[in-house]
Amino acid sequence: MNNIDTLTANKRLRLGLFVQPVGQHVSGWRLTEQLGSPTDIDWLITLAKKAEAGRFDLFFVGDALATSMYRLPSTMARLEPLTLLSALAVHTRRIGLAATASTTFSDPFTMARSFSSLDHISRGRAAWNVVTSFSADVAKNFSRDDMPNHAERYARAREFLDVAFKLWEGWQEGAVQPDKQSGQYFVNEKIQPINHVGEHFQVQGPLNITRSPQGRPVIIEAGSSSDGQKLAAETAEVIFTAAASLEEAQAFYQSQKNQVKAAGRNPDQVVIMPGVMPIIGRTREEATALWKSLNALVDIDNGLKQLSLRFGMDMSAFPLDGPVPEVPLGEGNQSRVKLMTDLAKRENLTLRELAAVAAGSRGHRVIVGTADDIADDFQLWLEQGGADGFNIMPAVMPEQLDLFVELVMPELRRRGLYPAEMKLSQRVQRVTLSANAAARDLTRQLKADGVDILDLTTGEPDFDTPRHIREAAWQAMEEGQTRYTPTQGTLLLRKAVQAKLLRENNLDFTSDEIVIANGAKQIIFNAFAATLDDGDEVLVPAPYWPTFPDSVRFNGGEAVILACPLEQHYKLLPAQLEQAITPRTRWLVLNNPGNPSGMVYSPQELEALADVLRQHPQVWILLDELYEHILFDARQHVNLLNVAPDLRQRTLLVGGVSKTYAMTGWRIGYGAAPVPLAHQLAVVQSQISSGASAVSQAAAAAAFNGGLDFLPQQVAAYQARRDALVDILRPVEGLELLQPEGAFFVFIRVAGLLGRVKANGKRLEHEEDVMHLLLENGVSGVAGSAYGLSPYFRLSIATDFDTVVEAGRRIARACATLR
Repeated sequence: MNNIDTLTANKRLRLGLFVQPVGQHVSGWRLTEQLGSPTDIDWLITLAKKAEAGRFDLFFVGDALATSMYRLPSTMARLEPLTLLSALAVHTRRIGLAATASTTFSDPFTMARSFSSLDHISRGRAAWNVVTSFSADVAKNFSRDDMPNHAERYARAREFLDVAFKLWEGWQEGAVQPDKQSGQYFVNEKIQPINHVGEHFQVQGPLNITRSPQGRPVIIEAGSSSDGQKLAAETAEVIFTAAASLEEAQAFYQSQKNQVKAAGRNPDQVVIMPGVMPIIGRTREEATALWKSLNALVDIDNGLKQLSLRFGMDMSAFPLDGPVPEVPLGEGNQSRVKLMTDLAKRENLTLRELAAVAAGSRGHRVIVGTADDIADDFQLWLEQGGADGFNIMPAVMPEQLDLFVELVMPELRRRGLYPAEMKLSQRVQRVTLSANAAARDLTRQLKADGVDILDLTTGEPDFDTPRHIREAAWQAMEEGQTRYTPTQGTLLLRKAVQAKLLRENNLDFTSDEIVIANGAKQIIFNAFAATLDDGDEVLVPAPYWPTFPDSVRFNGGEAVILACPLEQHYKLLPAQLEQAITPRTRWLVLNNPGNPSGMVYSPQELEALADVLRQHPQVWILLDELYEHILFDARQHVNLLNVAPDLRQRTLLVGGVSKTYAMTGWRIGYGAAPVPLAHQLAVVQSQISSGASAVSQAAAAAAFNGGLDFLPQQVAAYQARRDALVDILRPVEGLELLQPEGAFFVFIRVAGLLGRVKANGKRLEHEEDVMHLLLENGVSGVAGSAYGLSPYFRLSIATDFDTVVEAGRRIARACATLR
């Protein structure tokens, strides 16, 4: 699991440490007993280690490209963030490392390369706080008299991010495959230039650095203007903000989440984190005393200078003890200006009082109190929809950071708001939430919100489980078959599978070579758990079912992705297989018929692959044949072992009942393999979940023993849907597709849509933009990147005919509006 997923996975409080090495409060450095320097690497390492030990999610480093006009120690001199975080990466292991960098005074290639480097050095912990800068002093350091206006800065930022995303996507997984025998180090087709030509940038690419552990950094943005909110809704995983009251925070939170949803993204996957400066005491009196001491040391002149900088005008011209003047939003930091003017109106502050607050808190909210008070506040904001987490800004360093870790963190954990201290294993961090599940969940949420959306994400039959199977389950329950089952599976079901394989596949297995599990997915997982050591390779042709590479990675192996694009009919070629095999190769995964491609291997194609495999006796073969009966145009299923029976002693055949018998929820899969492997699959199974459900096994036995009389009608329905959808989409300019030969999916290449422009003027730059176009037009599918190939998308035809046809028409109409 990468840091993007870790940061946005579950509904619990998220906490970042906003690092001011001498304290967030302008007077904080005058009260500390351990005064550090913003440029002392040892001091910053100490702070980073404190943050990681305290279990913060993020170590966040701000930046500006000019010195401070009011000579504050934290803003006059500081280390460049990416350089600093590269050093801190080798002294920390878990905490996310976020660097601030401006899109106005850099170029996408350099920035993308720098953050990829940090992601490599930190082993997948990099985050980029995207800013556009706002100070005229910054412009003067880059040969300009003044800043570009607000709209220009955000237009440049949007294109800047588009280019950076393209560069990061230019290196696909599996691009590095050193082959000493052939002399090939890279897989050239997995490294692509981007050839971007836009209003602000012309970039050829690709990057001169391999794909990083996360693929790209976590994207953070903090703009609260309309332009900033729109950009964040489209691109950010984390949004920093400033809010003085819960009501303001709730309004921003709801608005931003709505914009995220409108951008075709899951709002639950975007974290909103207001900044807060807690003034912590063991008693309220102690906290109040510290707050008063800090404010007593504030230089009002500096406070006025800060207001002047933020407001873009000289505030010293107004009476100090008069009301705060009305200030129009200019080209500067609009969000912070609004925050401070709203605060002044709400609290009826004089200019002097606002200057003190601005100097002390630097525009962020202050909480003064005990650990209980702070936890109460955080809990209220979290539960009332004001925040997903907070960016913590200790007023005095390191004392207030230490008190937060010592007092506040335990109270948050006690309330269940923050996770107990737990180190996640590296194997867990290698895997991600299924993209299929994420697309399905987003669709369900949109439907619940009343959106007219046609769901073509789900890969399960829309037919009922046949009656005789349901009756067998009922009978099993009536007979008391509700107890533990043998780990390898009931003899009744294993014999039914044995008979099925002989009858339907002409394969003669014994019942001892059959093992039953909770779905085919668990057979696959158990096989890799039983056979892979760290660094062992598994060859996975793409497009693939997402479980394959993630199961490999979870069990310590390396998934070697072999791209099989449309030109290859999404099939693995013998020469491609030969080139990919190394001494570390343990498995080849072969999915036939393919999900998501719908392609079916011919006997001749299987024989050609078998010829290669015969030359490499260390390579085992995993045959996933869940869709064996869903074949179109009178095709007959052929198994690799039918054409190459000599490979049987190193083959695992995986099947089940979910697709043929419409039994996805019954969770029964089987593996057929040589006895030693079948036994080890059962051993792994015994330590994970014991035997599969007794009732489900009885039903599955009835399925295999009951014949397939119902099947032709279902296959005919799938074929009619396939034909209708292909007929609608094949003529559409920009779409490329092959007619599926089996399964119940249509896989569509959309490279021809990229570069075209929607009616609102937005250019389709990425596969994600195409998926958003579909959502805007009421159709939900799954992006091809989920299956290892881009730019594509998958549509499921496992839904009623009218829905499939209407979805096709909506897609066709949407593409027709592009120019």
